[in-house]
Amino acid sequence: MKISDDQIAKVIKYLGAADDTAPSVYGRHDLIDPRLVEEVKRHLRDLPDVREERVRFLRANLHVYDVPPEAIAQKIIGRAFGDQLR
Repeated sequence: MKISDDQIAKVIKYLGAADDTAPSVYGRHDLIDPRLVEEVKRHLRDLPDVREERVRFLRANLHVYDVPPEAIAQKIIGRAFGDQLR
């Protein structure tokens, strides 16, 4: 899943909202259908731990990538913010 810069900006704005205005379902297990949780668990169990085809592709093309460390850090931080919303 790719997270755009616009999505990162929205997450930062959302996380900066006052506690009483930011919607949250954390701790609200009554809002989540248990059947959905079980279905998601089943799908997650079926996923491979490592996607071998991606590893092979990246190893073969590693020389092509020249990404500044700042860009990598920005994406890592953006992904961390995005994961907070899940």
